[in-house]
Amino acid sequence: MTSRQKQNNRYAAAERRILRVRYPQNPAARKLCQLDEQRDRYSKAIDEVFGGMYRRGFRPGIDNENPAFLADFDLINRWQKEQERIARRVARIEQASGKTTEQALHEKYLLNAGRGSQSY
Repeated sequence: MTSRQKQNNRYAAAERRILRVRYPQNPAARKLCQLDEQRDRYSKAIDEVFGGMYRRGFRPGIDNENPAFLADFDLINRWQKEQERIARRVARIEQASGKTTEQALHEKYLLNAGRGSQSY
């Protein structure tokens, strides 16, 4: 992980502490919410890397094997594998608990209704 992503993770952790996000009491639902947030962070980080590649002149299909972008592709590939691992873990938890990610996120939303900048 680059220092920028580490800093963004630290900011996200500080934001979570400040807002004191409440998670459902059910351990499976809590874990599903946390894994969804983690998967979302990976997705945003991948988008940032692609954005950086395009700003540096990346052309899809033409520059796919350009050595200047291989490190970026390695990073994206590693994060996508991590996202797949998270998706498999979510599927196992959903199957074992009988609770879907959507249900868990809805519970979290209800617990945190009226908090943060969206509540004005």
